[in-house]
Amino acid sequence: MKLTIFAIAFSVAAVTADNCSKGLRYCAYNLIGKGNYHSQVNDAMAKWYGTSSTNLKYHNADYALFLCNGADDIIMVKDCNNYCQNGGDDQRDYCDN
Repeated sequence: MKLTIFAIAFSVAAVTADNCSKGLRYCAYNLIGKGNYHSQVNDAMAKWYGTSSTNLKYHNADYALFLCNGADDIIMVKDCNNYCQNGGDDQRDYCDN
């Protein structure tokens, strides 16, 4: 019984997502890799483009840059002309223009 409780607790801890770091800019793929940011990315893009989150078929998240305002709070800050580039660990991501 104790082993089962430990195994469940360990598995829950293993899937816990990291939050973004306040003030850093992130490419969508880094936010999604960091934690469960799929819906936040869609919502932020919808707000940026002035549409609903279900109407983003012409907009690619790979070309978007987001600012972290705190845990689970992101806003889209730029539509990159080319591609969003990974800035490295604990560094700002940026648009490759």
